[in-house]
Amino acid sequence: MRTLFLFFFTAAALLQSFAAGNDAKYRYYYIEAVRQQDMGNNGLAFALFNRCKAMSPDAPEVSFALGRMYMVARQDSLGVVFLKRAVELEPYNTEYAERLANVYLYKDSIDAATAVYERLAGLQPDRTEYLGILLRIYNQQRNYPKMLSVLNRLEVQEGQSEDITLSKMQVYSNMDDSQGAYNEIKSLVDAHPNDMNLQVMMGNWL
Repeated sequence: MRTLFLFFFTAAALLQSFAAGNDAKYRYYYIEAVRQQDMGNNGLAFALFNRCKAMSPDAPEVSFALGRMYMVARQDSLGVVFLKRAVELEPYNTEYAERLANVYLYKDSIDAATAVYERLAGLQPDRTEYLGILLRIYNQQRNYPKMLSVLNRLEVQEGQSEDITLSKMQVYSNMDDSQGAYNEIKSLVDAHPNDMNLQVMMGNWL
């Protein structure tokens, strides 16, 4: 029994040592790949990143690096595959998701880009730039209900303002919903009863 225990203990120790050695090699090759890329040696960097990929197939940073390199090499299809993989492996990394969304926009894959930006806006509601991008996309698509949804989310983050109210009124006007537009301006006037500019704005609208 003691001999068997020593065998398993030794085997486990060897496996742990082997894994640690692989980790050290992976770190070395990855850091060297980044260094070579920074120096402009993209061919060598690409080879080193691929070696890292072989050693650790589920390392998100390697998929991201390879995705970027494929995009620079104008191999867009492979670039998207690797960038998507990086996001799947590390879904809360906003840098990875932003790069993927930008690629989708570049390729006019609007629905795919929208899905990524919606997820980003959900992950970080305080990053209102995501909402701004979504607002522009939905405006181009003339998706007025979605525009209102985004404007409402902006209002939650930034508070009620003249700019947001005017934007919402314009959307309601595009939807031929005069009551909705009136409700927006009235809500703003009610919140700031002493602001004469808002009173004038409401009068002009009426």
